[in-house]
Amino acid sequence: MLSHWFSARRISGAGIVGTLSAANPPSACMPIPTVERKRTNFPTFLLVERGICNFLTKVQNAQDAGYAAAIVYDNQDGHDLITSK
Repeated sequence: MLSHWFSARRISGAGIVGTLSAANPPSACMPIPTVERKRTNFPTFLLVERGICNFLTKVQNAQDAGYAAAIVYDNQDGHDLITSK
């Protein structure tokens, strides 16, 4: 079970508000620069391209860089939508 790897918390039905940054490199398969702290009380989320490495690596790199969450998107057409439960 991989649940011990993630420090995720449940989000209420009202959602969550934050700022969004694009990963560099887009795949987030290598360490990424630390999140730039902006003058805001909102968390920063990282937009990550799907593929190349596994989700655990992407999320760990985002977490190590100080991002509150990673949003992984599929950059190719023709795939079925897969959701996490």
